[in-house]
Amino acid sequence: MGSGRISTRETSKSLIESDRPIDPNIIDLAQSSYLEEVNNELITKSNKQREFVSLAYHELRSPIMPILGTLELIEYEFEESGKKEVTLKIEHFERLVRNVKRLERLASEILDVTKINDQSLD
Repeated sequence: MGSGRISTRETSKSLIESDRPIDPNIIDLAQSSYLEEVNNELITKSNKQREFVSLAYHELRSPIMPILGTLELIEYEFEESGKKEVTLKIEHFERLVRNVKRLERLASEILDVTKINDQSLD
């Protein structure tokens, strides 16, 4: 630590590694403080992860809805015509392609974020 102060983790480690008798109260306080610090870090990471998952869910849902709507329209045309083939309007095709590409981009971005968190992004 650059401030010249010794952290509770370092104090605990030096006491445990030394040959002198260890006061259990000092270790309990050091461990308690360290565990509290780690717990707070985990809570912060968990909250950020929950926020990310919520945001990702909403971002993924946006392009899925027009895809489902377009496919339901096509399904309706199949049912109404009773045919094995129906004509797909260019606007429906373009909507499908645009939203599938959006999903692909979002999935790639989520993968990149995961790689950044794992420190494995090249």
